[in-house]
Amino acid sequence: AALDVLADGHRSWPRLREALEPAVTRSEAEGLLALADGADGRGEDGRYRTPADAYAAISCADGPPPPTEAELRPALAELAARAPLTSGHDPVGTLLDPDCRPWPFRSPEPPQPVRAPGSAPVLVIGSTGDPVTPYVWAQRLAAGLEHGVLLTRDGDGHTGYDKSGCVRDAVTDYLVDGRLPAAGTHCPSD
Repeated sequence: AALDVLADGHRSWPRLREALEPAVTRSEAEGLLALADGADGRGEDGRYRTPADAYAAISCADGPPPPTEAELRPALAELAARAPLTSGHDPVGTLLDPDCRPWPFRSPEPPQPVRAPGSAPVLVIGSTGDPVTPYVWAQRLAAGLEHGVLLTRDGDGHTGYDKSGCVRDAVTDYLVDGRLPAAGTHCPSD
């Protein structure tokens, strides 16, 4: 849940601080539970939205095989040493997002890099401080497209459209007029 709060960038840090303070000082976790419910797509009626299911299905079916317990041990030891407060409850869950070990279906195809010779002009947007979708993924995607142009949003948080007027303008130009920004364009965050 904390990752999803942080994915919204610095704007969400006050919500996380407000949830952590009573949890740490008074052992009251209601705020953290509310953040977790929001991150997990759990509504007030106790039902979950389907994107959480889709996320697991897509990530587990298309991703690399999950690590074995022996492969996890060194990472768990490092996590416990470097982040004892965040790793005490479910350290495996901290490292495996989602935990695909029990997922019964695997793609027979190994992950492949994107290769699209002859592609139409494609705008790819990446944020330098995105904790969910690393910037290097956007770089690789744009590089695999013959006519891909990477637009970089400088700043923290997941996605860029809602965090930068410059990105919104570039997306509008692309979708309405088919104009791509110049290669190497960087946009500041609002």
